[in-house]
Parts: sequence; structure tokens; C-alpha cells
Amino acid sequence: MKQMLAALGLLFTGFIGLMVMSSIINGFVLTKLWAWFMVPAFGLPQLSIPIAIGVSMVVKYLTYQKPPESKDENNVNKIGEALGFVIFYPLITLFIGWVVHFFV
Repeated sequence: MKQMLAALGLLFTGFIGLMVMSSIINGFVLTKLWAWFMVPAFGLPQLSIPIAIGVSMVVKYLTYQKPPESKDENNVNKIGEALGFVIFYPLITLFIGWVVHFFV
């Protein structure tokens, strides 16, 4: 029983850590993309990372759509997909934005 509670606590801590890390990464990426594209195009002020985290959270809250459930996926695939979306999607977006901003 103690081991199960410890595992659940570790899982919960990892989930919270992943959410915090995801918010920071998204805020950083939004800060960079904003500076590269929105500031020169529209003369808007720079965003700080905390403001970018808040803006990112508001946009995700307003635009979130639940993906359809698939019954044949196992939990390992779902965890890998979630990690990929949380970490690699923003980093790939940042890389593509970095390349594009040289052409602006």
C-alpha cells in the first residue's frame, strides 16, 4: 500500500512538473515568436515570459478541443504522444519561426 501511494505521489508530482515545464516552454516560445513577428509588423511592445505564459494559457483555454478517443492505443503511446506535444511541438515551432524570421 505504501509503495502504491508513493508511486501515485511520484506520478502526481511528475504531472505537475510537466505542466509547469510546458507552461514555461510555451511562454518562452511565444515571447520569441512575438518579438520576431508581432513587434516589427505591428509595433507592439515586447512580451515578458510571465505575460507570455498567461497569454498562452488564455489562448489554450479558449481554443482547446478534446481529441477523439481511440480504443486501441495503449497508455505508453498516449504518454509518448503527450510528451511529444508538450515538449517537441513548441520547440519545433520555435525552430521554424527562427528560420522564417531571417526572411522578414
